[in-house]
Amino acid sequence: ATGRITGFVVNGDERNRALGVWSALGGGGAALGVLLGGLLTAGPGWPWVFYVNVPIGVAALILGARLLPRDATGAGERQPLDVVGAVLLGGAVVALMYPLVLSERDPASAPWWLLAVAVVLLVVFVAWERRARRAHGHPLVDFALLRTRSYALGTSLGLLYFAGFTAIFFVVTLFLQTGRGYTPLEAGLSLTPFALGSAVSSAAGGRLVSRLGKPMVVGGLVAVALGLLAVDLVLRSDPGHVGWAIAGPLLLAGIGSGLVIAPNQTLALEEVPARQGGTAAGVLQTGQRVGSAIGISAVGAVFFGQLTATRGDWATAISRGLVGAVGFVVLALVLGVADLLLGRRSRRRRSVAQDPVDQAVAHPVDRGPVDQAVDHDATAQVAADQGAEDDRTTPRADDATRSDGHHIATPIPSGPVLHGRVTDVGAAALPGATLTLVARNGHEAAVAETGADGTFRLAPPSAGTFQLVVRAEAYQPDVGWVAVPAAGDAARHVVL
Repeated sequence: ATGRITGFVVNGDERNRALGVWSALGGGGAALGVLLGGLLTAGPGWPWVFYVNVPIGVAALILGARLLPRDATGAGERQPLDVVGAVLLGGAVVALMYPLVLSERDPASAPWWLLAVAVVLLVVFVAWERRARRAHGHPLVDFALLRTRSYALGTSLGLLYFAGFTAIFFVVTLFLQTGRGYTPLEAGLSLTPFALGSAVSSAAGGRLVSRLGKPMVVGGLVAVALGLLAVDLVLRSDPGHVGWAIAGPLLLAGIGSGLVIAPNQTLALEEVPARQGGTAAGVLQTGQRVGSAIGISAVGAVFFGQLTATRGDWATAISRGLVGAVGFVVLALVLGVADLLLGRRSRRRRSVAQDPVDQAVAHPVDRGPVDQAVDHDATAQVAADQGAEDDRTTPRADDATRSDGHHIATPIPSGPVLHGRVTDVGAAALPGATLTLVARNGHEAAVAETGADGTFRLAPPSAGTFQLVVRAEAYQPDVGWVAVPAAGDAARHVVL
């Protein structure tokens, strides 16, 4: 779902709102799921929590086939399905998760040798994907994506966070039902504040991520950690009505969770090219599922180990389990803070690099009469030499401009051209911004960088409608559609 949103909703703000709505629906589904799960378990029995997904899945397949837009593929373009890569990756994930899941019941009898199989399958998968990239250019996973800092850190943050927050439902549900005698429905109702808080804040997070960015994710992680620590403190006091006592802390943690999941996905995918959005989103989602399995296994092992060591002390067991879950959230918080600080340091370096040029323009160096005389003679000589070549060297509007004010003559493309200027909201030029034209088939049509005055010129090989992706350091990327005619230039002014 994330890949389809990033692929077809290309405008930055619209895509962020779409991801926010998607996450809000997911949070609402989680709130409804815990209630329905309790009703099904108390009614026809626990196997129905699996059976109920069959009609839902069939309905989703039918609606998806009818409503989802189809990929645009150029004539004669070959986009093979990487079946071998999918089988290798699926086998590696299963081999990794299976012993972790079985270890919750009996760690000694779990097939830990499958971890070695998982490592072998992952090594073969990496080798196969590199071969697929060289052979046809459509691997299941493009490992070059991991060289993008925002995507690599965002994917790792998502894995760690899902390891922590998914384990919460597991250990708290066990504590309420087995340790406190709650019915499945009562346990589901007790966890509803978390899901409701996440549903509400997810929609808001999708709208605010463009303005607040990574600090909002860090703030959400702090709220989740504080909420879970508050749940631990409340349970240590052994309240009479546990469900009502933990409602407030769970609501705080849920609100923080909504400010983490969707915004982190948005920020992790914002620098990924549109044609790789589906692959990148798939890897991101797979990391979250693997993180959930690892978190449930690790926190569950701590929970049951403490329960055995204390001979049935449920209060101590749930406290240790919650501390383990908070540990994963704190690790995710460390990654979020590191990403935030690295981004700020990068912006400071960029600002320092521009300061000498800005100062030279604002405060020109005084020159003596001898230097001025030399400059006058040199200028006269250049003017004399240039007289016979005015038609060839006269600067044109499309020529590039150096930082010292001199023009660099550039050839004018004879085909379709898109030109314009990139500025910030204060109308200041943004030099060095990267602009990419992406065709409807996902192929890169043209790339250019803005000059010192923020202007650019893109020359695609043919006319058509393209996706224009504009990126500049320390600014949110801008993505939109633009039509480039066969005759005449198209103009586009971009504000980041």
